[in-house]
Amino acid sequence: MDISNTAIILAGGRSLRMKFDKQFLVIDNERLMYKVIKNLERHFEEIIIVTNKPEQYENSKYTIICDDIKNVGPLGGILAGLSKSKSKYSYIVACDMPNIDNYYINYLKNKIVEDLNTEREYSVYISNIKGRVQFFHGFYKTSLKDNLYEYIYNEKSKSIRSFLNSQDIKVNVIHDEEFKQEGFNEDIYINLNTQEDLKKYIGKNYTLY
Repeated sequence: MDISNTAIILAGGRSLRMKFDKQFLVIDNERLMYKVIKNLERHFEEIIIVTNKPEQYENSKYTIICDDIKNVGPLGGILAGLSKSKSKYSYIVACDMPNIDNYYINYLKNKIVEDLNTEREYSVYISNIKGRVQFFHGFYKTSLKDNLYEYIYNEKSKSIRSFLNSQDIKVNVIHDEEFKQEGFNEDIYINLNTQEDLKKYIGKNYTLY
């Protein structure tokens, strides 16, 4: 099993605030989803797309799956992705997060290897920037799928935060000082939730796929 050679893209949200399906958004004549994929392919051999519209990805070379458990938010997508992952750790992003920091990904990959070599094994690698925990653009251990499955069926709250807080899960958190010292780009946490977010991001018109 590879250590960290899988990326999971969550594209099964309802896009209620955007008012159209974000996974089919086109910016600068390129579908946003494929921009995200192209950036991730520099670092990962396996790309898993968790989508509510798998028919739109027919004949794709990527692994296309749906949530096994519906209506539980991103936890369902994370569970589905981890269940298919061939790596010990998987990098998780959402389809509406167009920016990638190559150095940040490599830094986390190296951090995982260093921790494994010194027997300081963590289940999650994420950042906390300006007091806000960033649950995406992080690595999640594939074996968490068992904890996650049990949590979804037994707990009322379906947030990632509640899941991590409720379990005996070791989380390696990068805080502001380390983030800035390493020169990482905070723009990786920009996500396009609304049409105003979109206009601010691109500064021009956009189209649907």
